[in-house]
Amino acid sequence: MGSTAYDDTNIFAKILRGELSYEEIHKNENVLAFRDKYPDAPVHILVIPKAQYVSYDDFVLKASEEEIKNDGTIVIYSALNDIENHLLFLRDDEKCRLELLVDVFGVDYPDREKRFELIYNLLSVVHNIRVHIKLQLCEGDIPLSVAKIFNAASWFEREVFDMYGIEFSDHPDLRRILTDYGFKGHPMLKDFPLTGYEEVRYDIEAKKVVYNPIDLPQDFRNIGGTLAHMIALRELGDVILLDVSDGIPQGKALDITESSPIDRSNVNITGTNRYEDIKNSDAIIITAGIARKPGMSRDDLLQTNAAVMKEVGENIKKHSPNAFVIVVTNPLDAMVSVVYKSSSLPTNMIVGMAGVLDSARFRYFLASELNISVEDVSAFVLGGHGDTMVPLINYASIAGIPLTQIIEMGVITRGKVDEIVERTRNGGKEIVDLLKSGSAYYAPASSAISMLESYLKDKRRILPCAAYLNGEYGVKDLFIGVPTIIGKNGVEKVLEVKMNDSEQEMFYKSVSAVKELCQLN
Repeated sequence: MGSTAYDDTNIFAKILRGELSYEEIHKNENVLAFRDKYPDAPVHILVIPKAQYVSYDDFVLKASEEEIKNDGTIVIYSALNDIENHLLFLRDDEKCRLELLVDVFGVDYPDREKRFELIYNLLSVVHNIRVHIKLQLCEGDIPLSVAKIFNAASWFEREVFDMYGIEFSDHPDLRRILTDYGFKGHPMLKDFPLTGYEEVRYDIEAKKVVYNPIDLPQDFRNIGGTLAHMIALRELGDVILLDVSDGIPQGKALDITESSPIDRSNVNITGTNRYEDIKNSDAIIITAGIARKPGMSRDDLLQTNAAVMKEVGENIKKHSPNAFVIVVTNPLDAMVSVVYKSSSLPTNMIVGMAGVLDSARFRYFLASELNISVEDVSAFVLGGHGDTMVPLINYASIAGIPLTQIIEMGVITRGKVDEIVERTRNGGKEIVDLLKSGSAYYAPASSAISMLESYLKDKRRILPCAAYLNGEYGVKDLFIGVPTIIGKNGVEKVLEVKMNDSEQEMFYKSVSAVKELCQLN
């Protein structure tokens, strides 16, 4: 698609009208073409010029059949100088007739050079086809308003301006909406401060947006206090409790230390609100961020907690770059990735606590159903910390007897085991639904302590956790749950276990889910 898309001589126009074959276009060195996999649609070949992109590699990623969505929507990339002509052509050409602008919306990618994607959602009622025109923008780029082409664009562009701060030239009435309620900033930016020292909410009684200091329910901080108490009981080392809210960490630290004469624990616990107090820590366990509420998935937490993790990671880099870091915050796999990128820690010195907890739940549910001691159940879980985790039945055993043989003996049915697997996947949600105002913290704290102790005491325990993969299991540049050896050097080895076809399929499905989640933050 070139800058003269409305001209009948343009390649794009000829393709849409069936005047050029795919083979003829494919020979053109200035464009790439690919087929539409929906043969009933009027548009069968999409063409995009290489010149629109910063690099050839960048172009190849976008010009693939993946750009035709499963729902039949065709995705085409445009450019600042071309968008008006492209929209005119798609609206007016008889083979397109994309006369309805359904929406204009934005997406923010803070780490990209072209930070924003502006998407024009078009519909042809005549031909029953949908097209998304994507426009990639750097900060400060000002696209032309298309309100003269589609009247509905006037309001849609105002929403984009309000939410992302993207301005439109020649807009008939470009003004903000939320500022009428005293709102500051652009709330759909992924680095917008949704958490920290203030929260933004709409006050129904005052009928305006108000700013209040963060006041998280006490349940949300219980895991930090529980961890501090467990560390003190085991005398693993002195503890710094850090929290953004003044008084909370100081009060918890005092409460725990007042129990030290009874527990015979000689550990110093200090509460603070200052990052500089974590200087030169040997190990750091991150539990910051908001907890899940009923009806909320781990993925719903992504944007809010990612901003918190970035801040924490940057301060670890500044004050404790040699620490061994255990991330507990959900959605776990994505949050480990955020801390890793912002802290610049070596890959062996950062892990996520997930597999130990999920494996413990799996073991407990099995022991409870079999009415035996939990000490006799061995099992572990792979994959992401969420609905796609993979409890490995083939590696589970009861006092050394494979679980598969226990099933064959008739002690437990395969159907019951499958129910336990499903309950394990939803173990966290089950507790959230019961508590109603918080999430699990006893079992997560115990899980993190087992990892911390293995590191501090060089136990070299084999523990499943979200570790960085660099080719293991055929996966690169991703944190995901796998068996690891944790010792004095952090993650000393990732163990690659063999899986059957079904387990491999579930594992790679989990990998895909984690990759997708990581791309959103």
